[in-house]
Amino acid sequence: MIVLIAMTVIVAIIAVYRWIVGHHEDDFLHIEDPTGQLIANQRETARALTKVDHLGIALTIATAVYGAALLVMYLYAGLTESRIIQRQSSQRKSPACLRKENGRLRDWRMRSIPLRTARSSSARSLAQRLASS
Repeated sequence: MIVLIAMTVIVAIIAVYRWIVGHHEDDFLHIEDPTGQLIANQRETARALTKVDHLGIALTIATAVYGAALLVMYLYAGLTESRIIQRQSSQRKSPACLRKENGRLRDWRMRSIPLRTARSSSARSLAQRLASS
């Protein structure tokens, strides 16, 4: 934001400088100037005005583009913070393996399930058989 303010101040300074230089411009056409001094002054003033005009136009365009970019970034940040954009992106369905538990999405494949193997079940049945005999 500070850069935008600085660029705007510079554009204003260039505009004031152009007004001052243009204010002292001689608008009359001097055909019969024996020394040529008036014609030389008009040429120098015209060159200075041309340079100032080109610089002023370029800097004005750069300031406008930078200001527009800042405005877009500011609006995007405001929309993101108000969650308008996030709601649209979060409306996608979650995968079937995700379940909501305690307000959070959890993967049901990751829970611990006791596995029964043939060895453990046969060992238990063997222990039961021995105990019952």
